Amino acid sequence: MAKKITETERRTYEYVKHCIEELGYPPSVREICTHCNFKSTSTAHRAINSLTEKGLLKKKDNLNRAIGLAGSAGVKVPLVGKITPGVSVTDFENIVEYIDFNPVKKVRGELFAFKVSGDSMKKAAILDGDTVVTERTTDLKSGEIALVICDSGVSVMRFFSEGGHFRFQSESDPVKNVVTSNADAIIGRVIAVIRHI
Repeated sequence: MAKKITETERRTYEYVKHCIEELGYPPSVREICTHCNFKSTSTAHRAINSLTEKGLLKKKDNLNRAIGLAGSAGVKVPLVGKITPGVSVTDFENIVEYIDFNPVKKVRGELFAFKVSGDSMKKAAILDGDTVVTERTTDLKSGEIALVICDSGVSVMRFFSEGGHFRFQSESDPVKNVVTSNADAIIGRVIAVIRHI
């Protein structure tokens, strides 16, 4: 279930997640305040309590660093908006909510999600309104589905490596091809599609 959060909660959650995953332990409330530029500890406490109520964090007891990430069986993936023409890559930092996701295999890159707008990948069973979970990486194999940057904006397309350049292909009628030699055009690999009926 999607969890709508405020900007203060987003910054708190991202920092707690970073500390646990990169350092192996959660930050203290004062460390959260320092990192997130909160003026008082009450701001951090409110964010932690709200994130706990929304199921994103868990509080183990009353100790200083006794907070953790909820849902250890899966992960909380940031949903950062729709894929529409003209969307700037900088909008990826605009996390609007978190969704629950259980990977079926281990992934190395950072995970994030987008809602698809349009039917350019309908033959690959990716439809308008679907949510695609993407692994941030530029290391793709030909034939894999990728999130890419084109002249028209951010798109989901099939990836092909062909003789020193890359070709991105839609799965629709008519077929659209984009050819580039710029590896930076590749944002990541689509690893799952989530559809709510």
